[in-house]
Amino acid sequence: MKTVRWAVLGGALFASLAAFPWDGAGTDDQALGAIEQLRPGYAPWRSPLFEPSDNAEKLLFVLQAATGGTILGWIIGRRRKA
Repeated sequence: MKTVRWAVLGGALFASLAAFPWDGAGTDDQALGAIEQLRPGYAPWRSPLFEPSDNAEKLLFVLQAATGGTILGWIIGRRRKA
């Protein structure tokens, strides 16, 4: 059980450290570029409800990854007990 906890903690730490120095374009930006290249003058038919700043977006992504890793670790730990 301790091994799973350390693995989850290490994965969450790695995800948080790996997300912050990243300076590239996200998949949303890449998709928008591809759409503009294929169909010049394209206008989206709706806008996002919430658009966080770059730092907040990275933090939300890290929290999402940590939450998923924690849930996955909990499930694996429960299965090993059974």
